[in-house]
Amino acid sequence: MLIHKTNIVKIELTHSRQTILEKYQTIGSEPIRVDCEDGNSYVCKYSVGTLTDFLFYELLAASFLKTWALAVPDFKFVKVKSEHVDERLGLKKKYFDKVCFGSKHGKLYIEIDKSFRDYPKRFYKEFSKHKKDFLKICLFDIWMGHSDRTEDNFNLMYDSENDNRLVPIDNQSIFFNGNIFHLNNYSAKYEYSLLSSFLPLVLFSKKELSDAKVLSELQLFFEENTLRCKQNLPEIIKNIPTEWELDATLYQDAIVKNLFSNEWMEKSWNDFIGFYQLTIKKM
Repeated sequence: MLIHKTNIVKIELTHSRQTILEKYQTIGSEPIRVDCEDGNSYVCKYSVGTLTDFLFYELLAASFLKTWALAVPDFKFVKVKSEHVDERLGLKKKYFDKVCFGSKHGKLYIEIDKSFRDYPKRFYKEFSKHKKDFLKICLFDIWMGHSDRTEDNFNLMYDSENDNRLVPIDNQSIFFNGNIFHLNNYSAKYEYSLLSSFLPLVLFSKKELSDAKVLSELQLFFEENTLRCKQNLPEIIKNIPTEWELDATLYQDAIVKNLFSNEWMEKSWNDFIGFYQLTIKKM
């Protein structure tokens, strides 16, 4: 199989140009949004202590999602200047000693939540052009061990100015909350997959999902794009900021050994098929 390598360019650094605009009150990381010198606004993850591996997981997942040609927000490294840290938001200047991982803020991104269950069927026709992205995101999450994209916390938006393409966000919980070194000790669970949510029931008909061609195309897509990810990994690793103080070689070796092993790839695909079939039974 001849696979053309996706170009991974050096990730740019931008700096804040004014005081932090807001801090998101979420369970976990509490990202901030800040306007930057490149003219864009970024939602930023930062390190409150010494741990920075979750920032690398954001970088890795976003890079792989980009390799899969999914609608991940553009991203950069962001240096928040000390004078732009608003301590009234419960932030400390030392949180921003290291560069942040910043995802470009989409002004027309709309967050998906449980209330979308009550939307009429005609609303979801607006997603028809790119709705197979949903299946690809579910497959990606199983393969990457994303444990925090569920019906209780979708971590999914849609881009209302781009054919309502689904936009996966918040990817720091990959590898079952960072367990890349022991990945084979874990298994995906149906209830933690968006395949168990109401979304596939409103996006697809039973006839559509029962078409053998869908799985055949997805399997080829999976094989080709995981190989691209493996080829791109060394360039992604090179982008890790020195100040994150991570052993890049250690992480690269663990990812190659565990994430890209034949056993894990086969297990991921089989789990996806099993979850997929459970969803069809609910229709």
